[in-house]
Amino acid sequence: MREQLNLISEDLRGKRVLLAVTGSAAAFLAPMIARRLRRFAAEVVSVMTHTAAKLIGPELMKWATGHSVITELSGKAEHIHTAQEVDAALVAPCTANMLVKMALGVCDDPVSTTIAAVRGEGKRVVVAPAMHLALFRSPTTQKAINSLREQGVIVVEPVVEEGKAKLAPVEEIVDWVIRVLQPDDLRSRRVVVTGGPTLAHIDPIRVITNRSTGEMGVLIAREAWLRKADVVLVLGPTLLTPPRYLGVAHVQTTEDMIREAQFLTEKGCDVFIAAAAPVDYTPKAPREQKIRTCEEKTLMLELQALPKVLDQALGRARLVVAFKSEWGASAEELIQRGRELIERGVDVVVAHDASQPGAGFGEANLYAVLVTRDREEELGLISKRALAKRLVSEVVRLLT
Repeated sequence: MREQLNLISEDLRGKRVLLAVTGSAAAFLAPMIARRLRRFAAEVVSVMTHTAAKLIGPELMKWATGHSVITELSGKAEHIHTAQEVDAALVAPCTANMLVKMALGVCDDPVSTTIAAVRGEGKRVVVAPAMHLALFRSPTTQKAINSLREQGVIVVEPVVEEGKAKLAPVEEIVDWVIRVLQPDDLRSRRVVVTGGPTLAHIDPIRVITNRSTGEMGVLIAREAWLRKADVVLVLGPTLLTPPRYLGVAHVQTTEDMIREAQFLTEKGCDVFIAAAAPVDYTPKAPREQKIRTCEEKTLMLELQALPKVLDQALGRARLVVAFKSEWGASAEELIQRGRELIERGVDVVVAHDASQPGAGFGEANLYAVLVTRDREEELGLISKRALAKRLVSEVVRLLT
C-alpha cells in the first residue's frame, strides 16, 4: 500500500508528473520535490541519470514517489510508455550537461531520452538548473537555456549566491509545475492584489500597525498567477518572503499603498483584490525626533482618519474584490457588512469575524462569508489557501 501524505491542496489531483533527476549536488533535494508534488495530490514517477543514482540512490526516490525508478532503458521502451502516461515533466536538479543535451535533442541516457519522448508527446516540461555559477554563466549554457525557452520549456531561475547557481526553492519549483497544468482562464488579465499591514509613524521609531501577516494577499496573488494572470502584489511590511515569480511592490504606509494602487489601476487593471489591512488612522502630528520617555511620562495622540486604498480601484478596475474584518459578528451581520460594500460599487466581498478561535490575523484560517451582487455564501471556518482558490474561482466566474 502506498503511503498516504497529508495534502496541502488537490491542485494536481489526477495528474501524473515525471520527476527527472540529474547528477547535480542538489540531487539531495529531489525527494523533497517528489514529496511536495504528492502533497498537491500528484502521482509522481521518477527517472535518474547514472550519476544521480550514485548520489542519492534509486531506493530513496522509490520511497519518495511510491514507484519504482527508471535508471536504465531496455527493450521494454520505458521512455516511450512513461512519456505517454505523464501529464508533465520536471527536471530538477538540471545540470549544464543536461540543459545542452535537451536543447540539441541529444538522447544518450535515461533522462535525456525520456524527456525527448515527453516533448515529442506534446507534454509540458519544467527545468530547474543547479550548478556552479561559472557553468551557469557560460555562453553555451545560456544559449541552451534561451533555446529551451524558445521551444516552450519553462526554466526556473536558480538562486545565485556563494558562487553557486543554487536550485530554486522547492515550493517555487512545484508551483511552476502546478501552473503549467492549471487552466488558462486568467491569461492576459492584469490583477492587482494588496496584502499585509501598513505603518503609521508616531515618531521615527514607533509606529501604529496591526497583526496582519500578509499571508492572505500572497496566497491570492499566487492563485491568480497559477491561473496565468499578470499579477502585481502590493505588499506592506511583513516577515513573509513572496515567491520570486510574483511581481511585488513593497510599501510601508497607507499613503504609499494608495499611491501604488492608483498608479497600477491607472495603467490598466482587470481585477483589484484588496486583501491588505492598511491602518485606518495616523497621528495628526507625528514627531520628527524620538520621543524620550524620561521626559514625557504620558503621551496623548490625536489621530486622523486616512483615505481608503479600496477607493483607488472603484471605477478604474473592471472587477473589485474587498475584504472586510469584523469582531464578534454573526454570519448575518457579516453578510450585511458585505452588502454595504456591494452598494458602494464593490463586486465581491469576503467578510470575516476575526474574533473566532483559530481564525483571523496571524492564523491559518478565516471565519468568513462571501458576498457578490447575485449571491451570498457562508464559508464558515476555511483555510486561507482554500479561500484564495475559492475567491479566484469566483473572479473567473464573474469575468466570463
